[in-house]
Amino acid sequence: MIGIECDLDGRMIKPLPTRGKKPHLKHNVVRIATVVIASEGNYDNQSRLTLMREVIRYVAGIADVLVFPAGYYTTKGRPSTHLESFAEQTRVMITSAKHEIIVCFGIDGRATKDQVKDQVAFAIGANGIIASARKFQPTEDEDGFIDVAPGPFIGEGQYPRIFEIVGRRIFLAICYDSYGIRQRSLENPDINIVLNLVHKFNPRPEPCSSTQYFAMYGFAGASREWVCPTFGAAVFFNRPIPPRWPTGVLWNQGAKEIKSWKYSDNPLKPSQKFEIENATEKALVKVYHL
Repeated sequence: MIGIECDLDGRMIKPLPTRGKKPHLKHNVVRIATVVIASEGNYDNQSRLTLMREVIRYVAGIADVLVFPAGYYTTKGRPSTHLESFAEQTRVMITSAKHEIIVCFGIDGRATKDQVKDQVAFAIGANGIIASARKFQPTEDEDGFIDVAPGPFIGEGQYPRIFEIVGRRIFLAICYDSYGIRQRSLENPDINIVLNLVHKFNPRPEPCSSTQYFAMYGFAGASREWVCPTFGAAVFFNRPIPPRWPTGVLWNQGAKEIKSWKYSDNPLKPSQKFEIENATEKALVKVYHL
């Protein structure tokens, strides 16, 4: 039986069993940690900051890159309105953890109940912002409403969309951007890893509820197109996190059609996984080694 542990701050940390041996770390290994959140919607930006701090403190030293969902923070203004504050608080969390780690998260700006005009992702390191990207592939409902990036490889503001770590080039994608990689037949600009910050999955049969479809055509589709792994994070609202839903996918099925892809075809398995729970939400963290 796996017990629930609490640290000195009262964080609930539940290690989860994983199959196989823990990989032997080498200096050129990249460790990607994905964060999937179970939520009933009772959160705000402050509670999300608290949850992020808890996750960073736990994964620092066992992950090099930490991926939170798109729209992790929201604002009625533009993302730039609160970016400096969120970026600085994240930077302080990283330096306080005393281990190098890059933290990726999304900010949704000019957000209303039904639509979000600005959907932007950021990568933060110990020295501040290192990369930023705006969504370039809108959904049918978003087309013509949201402000999209001028191109799939263009960063946001003064920052690039692509960043490097341990010799790997990492591409920031937001939600349907992973579909855009395949649908637009984009040529891979020497990308080694795609990070897909997904917004949410609703309860079935509501819209935005098909987890298998997204894993198939989003994660696996992008991996097939660019011949590299895709890692994702998302929020599951008012529903359990599907235990088999993959947050890391690598296509190894050759010319097989995407519609025939199954979870069992995916060779990527996390080396570690655990849960961190606070007063408002629960985070499932999976750590992969490449």
